[in-house]
Amino acid sequence: DDDDDGYSFFAGGAICNVEFGPPLLHCSSASSFPGIVHHRYHSLFVTTTNALGRPDAVHACIFNGETLTISNMTLILRDEDEQHFVDVQRTKGCDYVVIQSTAK
Repeated sequence: DDDDDGYSFFAGGAICNVEFGPPLLHCSSASSFPGIVHHRYHSLFVTTTNALGRPDAVHACIFNGETLTISNMTLILRDEDEQHFVDVQRTKGCDYVVIQSTAK
């Protein structure tokens, strides 16, 4: 497809929320300080809308803070119920991410 904008994994919807998860611990023996834990990787959660604009899906990837790149997006949850709205939030201590699907 010549019209590929790089966001085709969102299937016609739009991004409506982005939430960083907690840092992913990474231990590199190649660094100048072997065994030191780095916080350059984070889980990244993206809430997207369906064609009607209703938040209906959460996707996740890994964000590399050193290269400012992301891994391939993976669909975590899609709620097809038209009465539900999907949301993702970090907990107060930033240790967990909560995905909610609620009726409004």
